[in-house]
Amino acid sequence: MKRPIEDKTGHCLTEQANAAALIDGMQRDSYLALLCASRELFGIGRAPLETFRCLASFTRPSDWTRSDREPCCYKQQNEIATLLGTDTRTIRRHEAMLVQVGLLERRTRANGSRSSYGGCGLVFSPAIALYPAVRAFLDQKDQERSEARKLRALRSTHMRLIDTGLEELKATAPAHPRLTDFLDRRASWPATRHLHKMALPALRQHVDAADTLAKDLWKVLEVRTKESARPDKNVRSYIQATTQDFIESCNPTPDDGGLEKREAAPAVCKRQFLDSLSPQRLYALASEDMRMHLDIQRGDRARLTWHDFETA
Repeated sequence: MKRPIEDKTGHCLTEQANAAALIDGMQRDSYLALLCASRELFGIGRAPLETFRCLASFTRPSDWTRSDREPCCYKQQNEIATLLGTDTRTIRRHEAMLVQVGLLERRTRANGSRSSYGGCGLVFSPAIALYPAVRAFLDQKDQERSEARKLRALRSTHMRLIDTGLEELKATAPAHPRLTDFLDRRASWPATRHLHKMALPALRQHVDAADTLAKDLWKVLEVRTKESARPDKNVRSYIQATTQDFIESCNPTPDDGGLEKREAAPAVCKRQFLDSLSPQRLYALASEDMRMHLDIQRGDRARLTWHDFETA
């Protein structure tokens, strides 16, 4: 522990000019806000942190950014208790808790008193030294919140595709042996409003389960489409149309049947283009970044599906 040195202005100086100081342009009050936002890191409640902020308000802001001084509060516990509308016993408990979690260092006289003469009080250097840990913790929480938002959006995509597929399967094959299993798995999902309360590992697991259900349902619908040999609104057939035929059908000549036919040609061209646009052809048109996401979504499967594109 550094031995405090008194100066004429009442600052708490140190024997060594290497006390912890805030970096990155951080100031006292902005750092106090970060500490309150990261209370989960220290495992303490709002009340002790409110006491911490009150104590810190009696330090010089410049002492938080200088390596030759340490911010120190000399206020007595009864004064802090009066300011916060509580009792001295509560303030004493809060201070002990703040020292225990490493946010404060208590330097008092032999009788426990505090005084600016001799630098005896509550020193905030331990809290300043925790700045890198606080910053890393908050950055991690931001990343987790961002991931949670993406996972909730992905769950919405799966839910939309699954609900559409289930309606199709119920309408075309109500006695299908897997329909009951699909419906039971879908019914077990938590409501959308509950997703915000789910821990990130549980949310990841749930979205993985939703993705599995979507793929299982897609396979059933794809098999039924191939067996019935008809277009399905949920499963696009794998049409391997040639480029030459496509170009010829979309470029009518001036004497190919008159004005009405020429005006109708763009609509026919668009429909033919969409009908021929299989997942494999769309993959060939995709950007390198999109292909990477498609490859991740496809995994070890040989063929892409429209569900892969929705998810990617």
